Amino acid sequence: EEITFRINLSVLLHCLGTLGSQLHDIVLKMAYFDKDECFSLQLVEGSVLTECKIRTLFEAGLDDDDDERIDDLNLAFNIAFKNSELLNKCIVRSEQLKDAFAELFELPGAASVSVLLSPNRPFF
Repeated sequence: EEITFRINLSVLLHCLGTLGSQLHDIVLKMAYFDKDECFSLQLVEGSVLTECKIRTLFEAGLDDDDDERIDDLNLAFNIAFKNSELLNKCIVRSEQLKDAFAELFELPGAASVSVLLSPNRPFF
């Protein structure tokens, strides 16, 4: 049986880069846990074990060309999001958030970031 899942490539590359560029003596074990919808990487170097667990982006079994199914998953997410009893909601595209944090990282003295979501207009 074929298992298909999707993960964020940037996260995967970050996990693989945790041990640096010297990869000649490293054992890599990969596994997918259907129950948790989690892709696991275990990197072993000598007696050091590093484990990275990456949440999958879509449920297993999703074909690459199944755009309608992706739209259904996004719709289900949006419906669940709208029905929650929260005061504020925020959906942020990960790529833009990554860029924003990268800019903050480069600022001298930028040690923390605060995000305020208010129940009153203008809500931020």
